[in-house]
Amino acid sequence: MSRRGNLSSPGPPPAIAELLPRGLAVAPWVGAQGEVVLVATTSRHQKLAEVAVPWGVNRLEVEAQLWARLDAEDPPEPDPLRLA
Repeated sequence: MSRRGNLSSPGPPPAIAELLPRGLAVAPWVGAQGEVVLVATTSRHQKLAEVAVPWGVNRLEVEAQLWARLDAEDPPEPDPLRLA
């Protein structure tokens, strides 16, 4: 099978976080059991976490936990255009 069609690839190249802005993204690969993989990336383009969401677990709850961790470890920059 070609690499392009291989859904069980071991993960991304090491520099994938350099391409992502701060936040969460759904990875273009899947976990070992075909799970959705979420990647949390800091504002410095470093991977903070990579989580394979198990089947039956609410993905939105996992996303909320990842956002909380991201905000705690890498607080967002204040928006200069927003009035206080």
